[in-house]
Amino acid sequence: MVIFIVCLAYWNEDIAWEYCSPFVIILSLCIFMIFQKIDIGSIKIVNEMSGSVFTCFLIHGYFIPHINIEFFATKNVIVMILHIMISSIIIYFVSYLVWKAYIFIYKMLTDRIDKSKLDFDFYK
Repeated sequence: MVIFIVCLAYWNEDIAWEYCSPFVIILSLCIFMIFQKIDIGSIKIVNEMSGSVFTCFLIHGYFIPHINIEFFATKNVIVMILHIMISSIIIYFVSYLVWKAYIFIYKMLTDRIDKSKLDFDFYK
């Protein structure tokens, strides 16, 4: 199925980078079903990396126009797959760094608020 979709994407370049394409949706569902069957339990590194998934979802739209999807979708299939893998890793790594910065700033601010022991009694 994946090979069929990749070959079809190579034949018709619009299919390769449109999110609303039925082929992209089918491929996403196939990948989801593969990972759904994997039982990994509780692994510390997976739990650590999972915190930045929502951040990745929020900021990936900023990177999409800058990675030349159209250019690489019309090239060799192997080049396209390598481009997708490298782009995904870079986007996720940047998202992870943004998430870690957010956690650091959040903890620093909440620690300062806790240390100051401010008492907000607006309703008394």
